[in-house]
Parts: sequence; structure tokens; C-alpha cells
Amino acid sequence: MASKESHWYDDAEIGVCSVGRRQGANADYVCSESQVGICVADGMGGAPYGDFLARFACHVAMTCLREGGSARDALQVALRDVQDLTDTIDSPKSGTTLMVVRFASRCLQVAWMGDTACFVLTRGTSGAVLTSTLEVCPPHEGAGSVMIDADAIVCFAMCTDGAWRMTRGDAMAALLSECAAADGPSAKRAAARLAFGGEGRDDATAVVVRL
Repeated sequence: MASKESHWYDDAEIGVCSVGRRQGANADYVCSESQVGICVADGMGGAPYGDFLARFACHVAMTCLREGGSARDALQVALRDVQDLTDTIDSPKSGTTLMVVRFASRCLQVAWMGDTACFVLTRGTSGAVLTSTLEVCPPHEGAGSVMIDADAIVCFAMCTDGAWRMTRGDAMAALLSECAAADGPSAKRAAARLAFGGEGRDDATAVVVRL
């Protein structure tokens, strides 16, 4: 009997923390499956159905990932369905933005629309290096997608703007480096530090993945 194929993400530790700071429901939502990927949606706070549309987008995107779609496919399908739904409920000011991460066989696929950001700590020849999707596509400048070599990844985080705007770049690098250490904090604890780290009024969500 053939042995099960191993993947770089098999032992990934995923930590999630979401803090609702706006009045009423938390308009952020997260779906994660350890063998598939992660979806983070930031609903339009203050607009009707923002929290519902965030949940809807995540579940549509995750279904696409389970069926073998790429991160970019899942993003496009989810945002199309969200648009169709907002047209149906006649609420043009409602909506959500979305970031999708897929665990592919040799890489991490990341696709996004909006200002949720992914921060990736990689192992380079001269030490750990932090890069982010903010360097690829600034917030609110449309959709973006990247593929990152899985062999180089040490740790990464996905943060809605309510979390990353409250965290300096050097602090993010330090936290992910600390989390990546063998005796570092758990991914859940690291995510909580990011989500609770600021004094802003926006909902704040952080997902930290330690490999």
C-alpha cells in the first residue's frame, strides 16, 4: 500500500484571533482548513449585511479551494457571487473585501482584493526576510496575486487593516521571528498579540501560520 504523500503544510500550526471593535457585529470573518487554505474577509463596517457578506465570501472561496481552484480562482468566484448577492438584496453600499491563501504543492498562493495584507517571513542566505503584499499592490488599488516558494517560508500572517495599521513593520518582523522559534509563542498567541495590539476603532483580525 502506497504511503500518503507528505506536504510542506501538513504540520502547519494556524492561530486565529478576531476582535470586534465596531458597534454591533464583528464584520471580519475567517475560514481556515489546514490541508486547503485560509480566507479572510473584511466586511464593510457600518453598512448593512457587512458581516453576513464577509461570511458568505469566505465560504464560497473555501468551497472553490476544496474543489481544486487556485487562490485567484477562489477570489474571483467569491467576489462575483458577493456582487450578485448585493444586487439581489438591493444594498449597493454593502460589501466585503477578501484575501485567499491556498496551500499548493510547492508554493503558497495568495490573492486579494482590498486592504487585508499578508506578511511572509522567509529564510534567506543572510537571515530572515519579511515581505508583504503591501509591497506588491498598495491598499485599495485593485486586486493582486502572488506565489511564494514554500521551501523558504518560516512563518506568515494575514491581517485586516484594523490589525496591520496598528503594527510597525519591525514589530511584525520581530513577532513572526519570535513565533517561528522552537520555543516561541504559539500561532494563536501571536495572532492575539496582533489583533489586540492597537488602539484603533476598526475590527481587527489576524491569522498566524507557523511551519
